[in-house]
Amino acid sequence: MSLSRPPSSTLASDAPAAEEALDARVTFTASGPLGLRVRGRGKELHWFEDGESLFFSVPLRGLKTGISMRDFAMHDLLGTLRFPTVELRVPRAGIHAAKGKGSAMGTAKGTLTLRGKNAPVEVAYDIKRNGDTLAVTGCLRVPVDTWGISLPHHMGFGLKSEVAVKVVFSVPAEPFLL
Repeated sequence: MSLSRPPSSTLASDAPAAEEALDARVTFTASGPLGLRVRGRGKELHWFEDGESLFFSVPLRGLKTGISMRDFAMHDLLGTLRFPTVELRVPRAGIHAAKGKGSAMGTAKGTLTLRGKNAPVEVAYDIKRNGDTLAVTGCLRVPVDTWGISLPHHMGFGLKSEVAVKVVFSVPAEPFLL
């Protein structure tokens, strides 16, 4: 399904239309003391390529924790009214392609844009090729304080500033790995 390119300050205005990834699952986990965990998920991920880089965009309003008050607070912390997406740019040169029916694993350096600020991140990826389709898993740790986000604390307990993010999706093998 073709979509218009997602709004962004980092994506080139002449970039091609974004595609919606198939079977997308975006999950995140924020951890704290004594087993405290806040988990959430989303089902929407858009991507496009410009020949040199792959670009990924997730609408932040689509992320849910399962508790509406916590979702409201999370969207407020992320500033989703002003910054509706989180975006990742990964240079193609940093991704090793899966050939034939094979798979490829590795890490790639990229740039994450959150709340209008860019910062470098490292993404661990696993790409499995099945004919004309790629099953992609990407994992990264996001130190949210880098983007000026302070996670709430209550009575001395709070979440760590690093949030684990995992994205699983399928895409056509071409042009993703041209």
